[in-house]
Amino acid sequence: MSKNKTKKVKYQKSLAMVNSHSAGLDLHKETIWSCHLDDKLDAVINTFGTCTADVKALGNSLLKANVESVAMESTGVYWIPVYNILQSMGLKPVLINAREIKSVAGRPKTDKQDCMWICRLHSYGLLKESFVPDINVSALKNLCDCRDKIISDCSRTIQRIRKTLATMNCRLDKAVSDVMGVSGCKVIAAILIGEQNPQTLTDMMEDTLKMKKVEIVKELDGDFREVLIIVLKQHYELYQTFQNKIKELNVEIVRLLEERFPKKADIKDLPNKKKGYTEKQLGFNKDLRPILFEIFGTDLTQLPGIGALTVLYFLGVIGNDVSAWKTEKRFTSWLGLAPNLAVSANTKKKGKTKVVNNLLTKNLKNGAMATQRTDSYLGSQYRKFQARRGGAIAKTAIARKMAVILYNAVKTGTVIEKYDAEKYELKILQRKERKFLKDASILGYDVTKLKELKVI
Repeated sequence: MSKNKTKKVKYQKSLAMVNSHSAGLDLHKETIWSCHLDDKLDAVINTFGTCTADVKALGNSLLKANVESVAMESTGVYWIPVYNILQSMGLKPVLINAREIKSVAGRPKTDKQDCMWICRLHSYGLLKESFVPDINVSALKNLCDCRDKIISDCSRTIQRIRKTLATMNCRLDKAVSDVMGVSGCKVIAAILIGEQNPQTLTDMMEDTLKMKKVEIVKELDGDFREVLIIVLKQHYELYQTFQNKIKELNVEIVRLLEERFPKKADIKDLPNKKKGYTEKQLGFNKDLRPILFEIFGTDLTQLPGIGALTVLYFLGVIGNDVSAWKTEKRFTSWLGLAPNLAVSANTKKKGKTKVVNNLLTKNLKNGAMATQRTDSYLGSQYRKFQARRGGAIAKTAIARKMAVILYNAVKTGTVIEKYDAEKYELKILQRKERKFLKDASILGYDVTKLKELKVI
């Protein structure tokens, strides 16, 4: 904007004001509406542009007015540069969830009134600050988010390759379990350079196949038209590009972990791997488990269903400090794994979990599904919930239990020990025994005689 506009509006004074040196911002794509309080507690409203020079001008005007904290809504990604610039200028930006503002009655709805409303609520201390990770965690989150999106794009490209091969009637998916494995890539590369003999294509494949080579020859005898070869080439080259980008991101993630995160433990104290643990499918140039152990001070991969990727996303979303959440209940609620309890007239109603876009939440749910095949407490609980309530509820419930265990392990630095299904069943029997003894005592039976008669 070529010219900043300033206007003063009478502000309602209150004895309950707790943040007198505060301001509120209403962020848009091209305009920032700002409202702060002057010495007479009147609202001063300004408008600024969104380029870096205008945001710095906004910061200078707030510093000149002795503003200390600035509240803003989490509007898309527009808040991120404003938040970072104001923080670098010595102000205290406070990010507010839009739900917090909408939930307060009497909210006006214009751009000018929005910034006044945010400033007013913030000055009264009615807004709760959202969690914003530090600069190192944010950098890791950006890399992990980029890696996750590229993997998603790569998966769609693989589906297009499979579809193109099926259109050729070259059923490579019947011969191998992974079309883009070693054998599959050899066959596709040979087809792209003009090889169409099914026997020659079959001889290129490794020995670990889904069917006999005599049968594979029939499946690879396809209709190799020129236009389909061109389409297959485009998808295959795009797949290779995605793979190279993933490798580059993996190298950057490892470098970031080693250089910018402080260490809490020594690598010599690293415990042994849990049974069946591997990182080969992740494609990193180094094992992540030792690096993450040094950063967290405990090996979180010992928990069933948790791998190095989930721990990496834990670090990239939250960091190695969970002090922003005072209790495990607040932590699981923030992750969207706790139901929103609704009570009316002393009657509990079903409350659905809130929808969140969180890498950690998604990976915890994937890990929860993996626990159902393990002989562990979590696996036993998953199978129990699944039989009673269904797979969707079981996935969320076990993901919440996993989040609680990880929260306590990171907070206290305790070692995670496997709690197998046998110990879990023993714990249930002991609980039933205590209940039986308590009920028998209430009914007047001699508990000692019951033990002698081996009734229990």
